[in-house]
Amino acid sequence: MEIKYKLIKKHLKHCTAVKAVEDRRWNTPWWIPGRYVTRDSIGRKNGGAYQWLVLECNCCSCDAVAIIKIDDILSILGGQIR
Repeated sequence: MEIKYKLIKKHLKHCTAVKAVEDRRWNTPWWIPGRYVTRDSIGRKNGGAYQWLVLECNCCSCDAVAIIKIDDILSILGGQIR
């Protein structure tokens, strides 16, 4: 199962984190700062009841932000969390 995410703000044109992924030095340009937001089931701000984990770009000069539904992460981990 692939984790679906919603891109809130795009990467800069010359983002070094994206370049590192393209060069296969990194697996992902994202890091998890440990914050979450509450949105609806498809990531809109319409006062939903779903928690989404915030991802930020690993490049200091890039302001890219994405969100992942926490329920999707937990379903992938399944019984691994005790």
